[in-house]
Amino acid sequence: MDTQLSRWSRKLTHDLGITAAHSRRLATVIASEVCALPQSSKARLLAAGKVPLQDRLAEIRAFDAWMGVASGAGIRSLVRAQVITQNYICFVYLRDDWFYVLHEVAPLGSATSRSARFLTQDPVRAFRNAFSHGNWRYRADFAALQFRARRNGKGPQVEWEVEQTELDFWQLLSRTLAYASIQTLAEAAA
Repeated sequence: MDTQLSRWSRKLTHDLGITAAHSRRLATVIASEVCALPQSSKARLLAAGKVPLQDRLAEIRAFDAWMGVASGAGIRSLVRAQVITQNYICFVYLRDDWFYVLHEVAPLGSATSRSARFLTQDPVRAFRNAFSHGNWRYRADFAALQFRARRNGKGPQVEWEVEQTELDFWQLLSRTLAYASIQTLAEAAA
């Protein structure tokens, strides 16, 4: 995942404030930071939510297998199912019981903390809420998703849009953060 995400190095540095050196090997950095967490923080992560860590890891692995099957098929209905599955896993399934707790226990300013914070704030937060409540659609050219959500969860709903390239970045960051942290804890717990 380091290699996949390294193409987004400038964005990680600019948008998240991750150092240039860390942005080129973010999965490895996150794994190291999670490994170095105090035992109490690891215990809090292991107790997060109602889904045991091994079950969450199995679900992410099954998701990756599905992505391998669905990618490149070129069948519109399969692509749409892939979009729904990918957005659910990356922004709904992982957020509340994993990314929020990870942000709370990771050292302030760490790559882990910055990644988790990015994935739980607007515009990703707004997209997650709109997606989980069915307030989204494809743009006419299918190069973006349009959605309606409140800014910072307050006020009236407004129209948002996320281009496919930005969404690709969000999804890859989500998968990287999840894999690096969950896999690290699963190995430590074994």
